[in-house]
Amino acid sequence: MNKIEKFKKLIKLCEERERVRQPDCLFSIAYENTATPLTKAINAMSKELGVLSVDRGENGLEIFLSGGLQRLQTFCEDEQEIEYKTITNEDENTIYHCHGYKIKMENFYLSALETNYIAKQRDMKQKPARNFERE
Repeated sequence: MNKIEKFKKLIKLCEERERVRQPDCLFSIAYENTATPLTKAINAMSKELGVLSVDRGENGLEIFLSGGLQRLQTFCEDEQEIEYKTITNEDENTIYHCHGYKIKMENFYLSALETNYIAKQRDMKQKPARNFERE
């Protein structure tokens, strides 16, 4: 079975489980700590394929791969276009700059993210030292 067929099989397993569990997020390594036979099969296949999550997005099913752009390129056919977009978010301590890559397969997308974390510099001004004089 080639990798595309394995991805299709993984999607079928995830969709089967979606009917009995949570909608939208079909699989994520972050939430998998149950040991049902279906989950075990999904975990084994996702580990073999390097899948981080399977989600139902705006444009259909999206499989997020580990390994970033370099890994995603191993699935590209000759002259296949890779969609690209950047996203920048921040919180009080960090700026997150993400590069998102996506390719259309038969009836799903393969995606990868590469994220740069930039720590914000803190204000280095110091408060003046207080003088404690004895009376």
